[in-house]
Amino acid sequence: MLPRLDGFLAGIRLFVRRRRPQAGPLDEAMVAAALEHARQLAAGKEQDEPAALFFACALRSRAITFEELRDTFSAAVRTAGQGSGRPPPRRPG
Repeated sequence: MLPRLDGFLAGIRLFVRRRRPQAGPLDEAMVAAALEHARQLAAGKEQDEPAALFFACALRSRAITFEELRDTFSAAVRTAGQGSGRPPPRRPG
């Protein structure tokens, strides 16, 4: 399940405050575009949504490290999945 824009923005803001307090203002239009792009990429296939969101955010990242993008993404996906009543997908291996 893709996160709602307001929840995803809140998660990013929290992460930035904790890890990158010197960062400039958040580009909300860019985040909204990334979520829309992820919806298009996933094409209604819920199992593809996490990868689609990661890809869409990675395309739009500016001066953000892989670790920061990964941490923000995983926190947002965990938060979005809490309301579904399902456990998160298990990683292979």
